[in-house]
Amino acid sequence: MNSLLERVQAGERQTCLADTAEDERTLALLEWDRITHQIASFCLNREASEQIRQRRPYRQREPLQLWWDLTDELRPDGDAGRWPPLVDISTGWKLLDPSTAGQFTGPELVHLAGLAEDLDALRTYLCRARAPFPREGARIQVATAPRSR
Repeated sequence: MNSLLERVQAGERQTCLADTAEDERTLALLEWDRITHQIASFCLNREASEQIRQRRPYRQREPLQLWWDLTDELRPDGDAGRWPPLVDISTGWKLLDPSTAGQFTGPELVHLAGLAEDLDALRTYLCRARAPFPREGARIQVATAPRSR
């Protein structure tokens, strides 16, 4: 597993604000529902939109550092209107979980094939010019280099 994926998974395991009264008050003060609904309105599919709406903010700074590092690297291209082809891998990741993986249905296979294409497009985007993406571009190129047989 490459370090980017490990860092993402570690960040996802951090505690987020929950459904306690204190956390609900914090979410209300942050206008969290309003923010997530606004972001969700830009999603390309219903599932991604719903996942955004269900997100909760992190309690700690550390999990966010990965996203800040990536944002710093992507900002120049984004400011120039060349956004990366980002994709949410969570549903595909759940399908591939060894503890629950089994035979896939037709729609699941179609979803995984589309996800593979999207991830390949992201890899190509990040590898095309490693200089603007020194942190993750080099890792992705190494992680996806062809292996000798």
